Amino acid sequence: MHESIIINLRERFKALEDAINLNERDFASAAFEYASYIGTTKELSDIVKELANNFDIDRKIFYRLFMYSTLREGFRNKFLKKDDVGMPLFYDKEIEAKFGLMKEFREMLMLEDKRLKESKKKNISIFEVVMPEDKEELTSSGMTTEKELFEFRILHNAILSRATTHKTKGVFFDAGKGILFVGSFTIEFRKFTEQYHCLRIIFANKENIKEEWMFSEIAELLDRAKDYNDKNFHNYFSAIKRRISAETGIKDLLITTNQSVKINEDYL
Repeated sequence: MHESIIINLRERFKALEDAINLNERDFASAAFEYASYIGTTKELSDIVKELANNFDIDRKIFYRLFMYSTLREGFRNKFLKKDDVGMPLFYDKEIEAKFGLMKEFREMLMLEDKRLKESKKKNISIFEVVMPEDKEELTSSGMTTEKELFEFRILHNAILSRATTHKTKGVFFDAGKGILFVGSFTIEFRKFTEQYHCLRIIFANKENIKEEWMFSEIAELLDRAKDYNDKNFHNYFSAIKRRISAETGIKDLLITTNQSVKINEDYL
């Protein structure tokens, strides 16, 4: 996972921690930003979905994450006049069947509609309206802002833990630009060098991208006139692996032996 995603996630959680010392509105605003970032970032949403499918996530905080993300993106899209309702990327039918997030969300919207009508009736701010259901919800969930921050911290740490070991999906080489794409990472290779040609050859055909390449096969496709040996290609791919590791932290994208190379299928 790209380091910038982790940095942005940490910054948003830090804002959430700081907001606990302010007021409930500021805390809610920070929660909107934190949840929305997770809900709109595929890499993070994939981790949340994985946690949920393994039931490694508390249902109460999972609903809060869903609610904040959906509201934040829904309001934004409405303002931008977009048709998209703003559902988080970690939400699907399977998640709904297990957790009933949308069912509870609709009930919450009905409650807020009642609150809005009550505020107009009494000519007071909607934030001053206390509904009978508020006490019931607090009693059933026990979700004060302090408790909510505590549960978000558990989820946050679980996401960070998975992010450091999560396999980055999606890899291809753009021969025209000399760029290797690994998930959200991009690594540039100088065109027409041996390293460039090695990548160009093993990524050239999508149909056999999972196959193991013998160095002798690559040599024939690269330049028959040159006297390449297996050690040459082992060195080329070792240098490529070092570049990938230095720029992404991924050390096992390419699997090499003394005579061959293969793209790790975990990343395809």
